[in-house]
Amino acid sequence: MPSVLIVDDEEAIRRLIRSTLEQAGYHVREAADGKAGLSHYRQSPADLVSMDILMPDQDGLESILTLLRKFPHARII
Repeated sequence: MPSVLIVDDEEAIRRLIRSTLEQAGYHVREAADGKAGLSHYRQSPADLVSMDILMPDQDGLESILTLLRKFPHARII
């Protein structure tokens, strides 16, 4: 089953994306900020990462750059 990691600081957005993707047959994990998203990805890489850009602590752009430096084949939207 393909997996998606949703990284977004807004719980309602994560819940909406999760519901839609699970109904389509995806395994979904969530993170509330960029640091948590990177930690989740390190533990178990997802097939796709959905990354919010504007987040507290570590924004999406910084998280994307870090993720791609460590995992150059990561797929991110």
